[in-house]
Amino acid sequence: MKAEKIIKREDGSRVRIITSLRDSYANKPIYESIVHICGKGKRTWTGTYSDGDFSFRRLSMDERKVFINEKNLEYVTEQELHDAKLELWESIKPEIRISATPSP
Repeated sequence: MKAEKIIKREDGSRVRIITSLRDSYANKPIYESIVHICGKGKRTWTGTYSDGDFSFRRLSMDERKVFINEKNLEYVTEQELHDAKLELWESIKPEIRISATPSP
């Protein structure tokens, strides 16, 4: 499941946050957020990092997670990432239906 949120900045640039629910581990959901940027007056979205760069490829998996998080935080705040995750959660949370007739 994925959710996309686009935030327009005051300078005219835009930031797109794509949040997905990957899996859960020990009853805790694991969210993944991908951030893209688009300059003022542009239509092309660009990632915040290049995964083909040698400096990225030589990192361990844990170091990559830290690197990606740091790069994302250069363009979005923790609160904006949290809000994107909440929007995804709101879209998939189950509805509670209460019956109007009492059961015997």
